[in-house]
Amino acid sequence: MIQNMKKLTFLVTAKEYESFLTAIRNIGVVHIEELQKGVTSDELQAALDLGTRFKNVMKELDYAREAYEPTDEKVALDISDKTPQGIMRYVEDLSAEELSLRHQLDAVEKDIEALEPWGDIDWDKLSLIEAQGYRVNFYVCASKLFKPEWRDKYFATPVNAGAKDTYFVTFSADTPDITAEQLSLPVKKLSAYQAEKEELEAKIADAHNRMVAVDAQYRDTLLKGQTANENDISLSRVHLSHESLAGDAVRLLVGWVPEGKDAAVVDYLDNNHVY
Repeated sequence: MIQNMKKLTFLVTAKEYESFLTAIRNIGVVHIEELQKGVTSDELQAALDLGTRFKNVMKELDYAREAYEPTDEKVALDISDKTPQGIMRYVEDLSAEELSLRHQLDAVEKDIEALEPWGDIDWDKLSLIEAQGYRVNFYVCASKLFKPEWRDKYFATPVNAGAKDTYFVTFSADTPDITAEQLSLPVKKLSAYQAEKEELEAKIADAHNRMVAVDAQYRDTLLKGQTANENDISLSRVHLSHESLAGDAVRLLVGWVPEGKDAAVVDYLDNNHVY
């Protein structure tokens, strides 16, 4: 809903400037027209950076609310600092944790994909064979290009022969002279990677549950912190938006107040002799 606003211009002495800013903020002035465009300060920049973080965290929670099913059980959250900034850091850390888990999961899924044609390789037994002076090499080629003579010359043994591709292993003292793609396989068993995948998926699901729980338990706290920071941004901009007159003794401000609240602002101005 768009709310009508009323524009007010203030003429304030430098002595009353700080207390005036606080007062008009409390009685409903929601925006100050910036008369010095581009002016900033460390305080304002810190508040702007914090505002960006609040927006990103709320986006994370909005996505979690839409994408993840809430668990039936109440999720215990280990949040020691329950201030808006503390909860925000928790969400940021949780998001980074999930991202790291997803990277790990992607790597494990690639290892699983590489090993699936071979099944559960017993690497210990292959190490014993290599100790006898044989090289163990893994290859894949189009099934129609697999040559039977490789069996005799290099002990080529198909492990997975399909209509399209044949995966095979060779045992030889020297590097085989074979027209096929040699593969470098992950060093653990397929079953080990599959177990790791299940573990990572469980951790990601737990991260999702915790994100949903933060949204349910602490959304209001974050919104209050976000609003307070937006007010800080407005106040910082007020400090930077005045136009000095009469050698900086008097300052000119332009502010906006929602219609309906302007009477309270005018009463304050009249009572305090502000023009």
